[in-house]
Amino acid sequence: MPLVAGMLMVSRFPYSSAKQVDWNVRVKFFYFVIVPLSLALVVADPPPMLLFLFTMYVLSAPTVWLLRLLRRPGGTAPPAAPG
Repeated sequence: MPLVAGMLMVSRFPYSSAKQVDWNVRVKFFYFVIVPLSLALVVADPPPMLLFLFTMYVLSAPTVWLLRLLRRPGGTAPPAAPG
């Protein structure tokens, strides 16, 4: 597990960031439901829920990259973001 975490730290997978959020656009109702629900679950049982949320964040970038790879015509890998 530490080896995987170390490899993801130096990978070029484009992870999402709060810096990329445009705070002036309208927010979908879904986010008004999911964010408080996530906070309630974390408050209910912090250690496993935080582990789950951080694991989902870690797996999000390779998953999005793989989905983009599969959806591209020709199946060529998209260019990795500089980072």
